[in-house]
Amino acid sequence: MDQAILDAFSPSRAARQDAAGHDIASPALQDLLSYWLSCRGERAMPARDDLEEDALTGALKDLILFELSCVGCDGAAAAPAAANAGLVAGMATPYHEVMRRGQPIYGSRSGAQGENVERLLLPLSRDGKRVDTILVGVQRRAA
Repeated sequence: MDQAILDAFSPSRAARQDAAGHDIASPALQDLLSYWLSCRGERAMPARDDLEEDALTGALKDLILFELSCVGCDGAAAAPAAANAGLVAGMATPYHEVMRRGQPIYGSRSGAQGENVERLLLPLSRDGKRVDTILVGVQRRAA
């Protein structure tokens, strides 16, 4: 189940739970959220340029990281698209919610092989208002 994180975190508070009190079990996702919060500062969300590649390299040991870009859409009808993958249209997805709210969303579920899959969606914005990129961290672990 995906949960909006809303304003439950500040850069000075450890990022271990979402707004509903669900634990973010993955230490790597906790670190990724803490890093996003520190880059955000007092703004609604950081820009992609605020993230340093070296800082994200550590997360790559434990996470799958990818970015989705909003191509040719306005904020109200935002439909994220993976590069060369076409638009995600006509669906209400957690990706649309991140774009609509401009706030992180966390979710966990059981995978097809019984593994635990955690996902953290982090909005990024060049102008500080409209989400134009989503940084996605995914971790799969044996149950």
